[in-house]
Amino acid sequence: MAGTTERLRALGLNLLLMSIAGVVSLGALELGVRIFVDMNAQQPLGVRDVNMETMLSFLPGRERTYETEEFRFTVSTNRFGRRDSEWTPAALADPTNLLMIGDSFVLGNAVENEFSIPSQLEAIYAEAGHPVEVFNFGMPGAAITQYKLNLEEAFGIGVAARTVLINVFVGNDFDPNYLPGKQEARLRAPEHKARPRSWTPRSSLVEFAKRRASQSPRTVGYLLKLGQLIGVRLYSTPAAYVFFRQQTPEQAADFRRMLEVLGEIKMLCDANDRDLYVVAFPNRIQVENHEDLSSETYDAGKPNRLILEYCAEFEVRCLDLLPGLAAEYERNREPLFYPIDRHPNEKGYRLAAEAIARFIGNREPEPGLTGRPSS
Repeated sequence: MAGTTERLRALGLNLLLMSIAGVVSLGALELGVRIFVDMNAQQPLGVRDVNMETMLSFLPGRERTYETEEFRFTVSTNRFGRRDSEWTPAALADPTNLLMIGDSFVLGNAVENEFSIPSQLEAIYAEAGHPVEVFNFGMPGAAITQYKLNLEEAFGIGVAARTVLINVFVGNDFDPNYLPGKQEARLRAPEHKARPRSWTPRSSLVEFAKRRASQSPRTVGYLLKLGQLIGVRLYSTPAAYVFFRQQTPEQAADFRRMLEVLGEIKMLCDANDRDLYVVAFPNRIQVENHEDLSSETYDAGKPNRLILEYCAEFEVRCLDLLPGLAAEYERNREPLFYPIDRHPNEKGYRLAAEAIARFIGNREPEPGLTGRPSS
């Protein structure tokens, strides 16, 4: 009996020592992350020099260089607050030019201006002997509701380009918080007015682990499989509902309301004798984890199909970049997006620009995206 008691006591002591060692180790790791890790460098890059009065453009005549561990690029704006060269009156009045509207994927976040989609389209057209100006109306943080305002602004300053390209980013353009009235209603809600202060400690170690896990396609794949196994939606950003096979009625309605703005843009283009093209740009997880995001819970291509169906309903020409980009990644396993910032890299932007050029030229996009080798 005494021997059993001693063994239990020794076991308990060992467990206690192991627990203390574990807590000390976690504490040391937590302290190390807080001291040595720049958490701001582990998330997508924010932009500055935004015109705060409208939130639809940058301040005019600015130049700023952004630098992270992944890239370095400079944003210079013209007199209209756009990342582009100065537009001459002749360029503004030329109907053969192109107008491209979208978010940071149109702006060309993470790459120099020459690698942005508008600039690469200009190079492709010039190489074919048909030089054009592609007006870059890309604005980080914008969504479909803002694109209509950008279009009205372009018409207002005299852009006569007959071809209008609306770039829809599946990653966050369908965040319901962008819907008119939703954000205001949320801020007026009682829980936002009387939210109690949280005393729960915030773990930099846990946050760092989550962010680093999201940067690895392999880890993301494992987590999606784990979520499927235990029946938990581990991919749950505000816009992730677009991939749910089973959406709530409110989610389905929110998505449709966003799409209906494309219908309003179509009517605006028709009224001004413009040709509308829509480009559906996938996010990184759709491309790098396409198979993992196709399960009983998620459908990687669902939002893209709904965009195509809506465009067909209203006779709008639409290009879905997902099949080609996913096929290209699967073929070579070469990243098309930066893992931390999650914007396309030079190759990703180049493949998208070449596919768009083929699309505008009334030629069917190829099953896979191929083109000139990267510089």
